[in-house]
Amino acid sequence: MIIEIKVKKLRGFDWIKFVAVGIPALFIAIAPILIYRNLFFVNDLILYGNTTLTTTAGIVFGYVFIDSFKK
Repeated sequence: MIIEIKVKKLRGFDWIKFVAVGIPALFIAIAPILIYRNLFFVNDLILYGNTTLTTTAGIVFGYVFIDSFKK
């Protein structure tokens, strides 16, 4: 990605994709931290023993973040 920035000069950011998919995925990915800090009001959304949902959401957020840069 750094090479693409130097060579192709990325021209923008896809805000619609980032807001529609990235922000909810980030929220689900950090929900266990918010539950632990008592900042999250729906404790039943994320189960403590199952990390598959939060891991998948973190991967989705990372992919969407990187893919949101326009060429």
